[in-house]
Amino acid sequence: MKNIDLKKDTLLIMVTGSEGQIIHVSDEVVEHSGYAREELIGESKSIFEHEDIPQEIFSDIERTTSQGEAWRGYLKYKTKDSSYYWVDAIVTKIAIADAKPSYLSIGSKPSYDEVESYINKKHKQDTFK
Repeated sequence: MKNIDLKKDTLLIMVTGSEGQIIHVSDEVVEHSGYAREELIGESKSIFEHEDIPQEIFSDIERTTSQGEAWRGYLKYKTKDSSYYWVDAIVTKIAIADAKPSYLSIGSKPSYDEVESYINKKHKQDTFK
């Protein structure tokens, strides 16, 4: 597995439905994930979940967004070939027309120092094993 270094101005945008199915992905998500857009639409967002990220993080995202608040943190995303990349992510609930609530996720490139600090903080809290 190799770390993919995102460009500084990369914005990864994904919209998921209330059940976690992918509704929309930006061109940048397609480019960095290694999947074709057609492979992603309708698939579960968990397709990106890297095994290094504890389930508690995703539970925290669900808990925070269900209260109407935006969640922000660092996520390690898995690609089709099992490479990975880190994102500074913001996830929030949105309303699309008359549909059930959906979720907007926007990811950008974090600095190495930000990720390192985040991991160290989580290790101290025993979130990462």
